[in-house]
Amino acid sequence: APDVAATADDTDRPAWDTAPDVAATSQEATTIPGIDETQAVVIPPPKGGERPDVPTELPTPMGSPPRPARDLPRPIGADSTSTWSPTPVESTPQPTGELAPIDRVFRDPGPLGQLTQLALLATAAISVAMVVAHIVLNNRLTDYAQTGESVPRVESVQSIIGSWLRPLLIIAVLGVYLVTVVWARRVVANIAVFGKHVPEAALWMWAIPLVNILVLRQHIDSAWRGSDILLRDDPEWNRSPGNWWALGFAALAIATVGVLFYGSIFDGKTVEGSIDSNAYLMIGYSLLGGALLGLVRAISGVIERQHSRARHFV
Repeated sequence: APDVAATADDTDRPAWDTAPDVAATSQEATTIPGIDETQAVVIPPPKGGERPDVPTELPTPMGSPPRPARDLPRPIGADSTSTWSPTPVESTPQPTGELAPIDRVFRDPGPLGQLTQLALLATAAISVAMVVAHIVLNNRLTDYAQTGESVPRVESVQSIIGSWLRPLLIIAVLGVYLVTVVWARRVVANIAVFGKHVPEAALWMWAIPLVNILVLRQHIDSAWRGSDILLRDDPEWNRSPGNWWALGFAALAIATVGVLFYGSIFDGKTVEGSIDSNAYLMIGYSLLGGALLGLVRAISGVIERQHSRARHFV
């Protein structure tokens, strides 16, 4: 008769417990799903009961504090009982957004340059007002030549130009010129801190018309070249291209002087002569506004280049 106890024992076993007892075999085996049992891959157990792919010591994570001096390797020939500490390595300071403390001789051209730019923009606005006033004056002169009327209207515009706009423009040009000269001499003095030296123009050269325009352009170009970080070790740095905005300013400023002078020598006793003279004056004041705007852009370029050079001063 069959062994009822054994049959009952096998019947009561759950479905998941029907696999053969692997521990009872003489050699452990792992059966990979999808492979016939006859092709079972036998993986020998690791020695010592440990997994060979797991390191016994975890690596030091990035950003961890440095090892103390006592744990660092000693130099060859050093006594084990002697005290030894590694030589600290000096770190190179990284450039920041602030100006580096180069020297007391270096003076930041930013504040004075911004003041100069504001004065230039105000002067350019007055020159634009002069252009508009001369356009209105010419229109009223044309009406007067055709109808013989509107004399008070012509005189009112002439009074505004002669009593207000022209004196205000002259004062603005003189004031902005003095501020620009001070700024130009400062930026040229700053490049001496970077190891570049250029002779400054004499003060009397700033007082000669047309010559002072060329001197101002030369100062801007020298500061532009001498502040270039790419030319810090170039002995021919003074032969590099200059600031194109400074060149445009000089060209327009010289043209302004010539056109304004030519427009002022016209005979203003006749209506036709006054209209022609005002037309040339309109052109001259337009050129003046363009020259001032070009100078504003040239000043911005020099300030940015000197700030960049000061941050990366080595």
